[in-house]
Amino acid sequence: MKSKNTKGVGDYLHAKIKRLTRQDFTDDCGCEAFAAKMNRWGPDGCRQRMPRIVRRLRAQANQRKWWKYLTKIYGAKKTLTWLVASAIAAAERDQQLHGGSSNGDG
Repeated sequence: MKSKNTKGVGDYLHAKIKRLTRQDFTDDCGCEAFAAKMNRWGPDGCRQRMPRIVRRLRAQANQRKWWKYLTKIYGAKKTLTWLVASAIAAAERDQQLHGGSSNGDG
């Protein structure tokens, strides 16, 4: 369970995507629930589920036209994998600073 002061992987990933695309959660995308699930999984659980997370992001990117915001230089999979890895690293730093843990198995 993460402490009140820490943000989880899903929170960080959402912030990164919002900053890059200027798009937020929508009522019908299911992204908010998926971000909450990622928060429960924690960094280790998200690492284990990286292919699943990247597949979901790729589907959302295609549906929501994120490619006009995200670079294709390194390819879609590599770009999305980097975004998830970056969110995991940010959540881990946050946990270390605040002494919390967001590892779960939800």
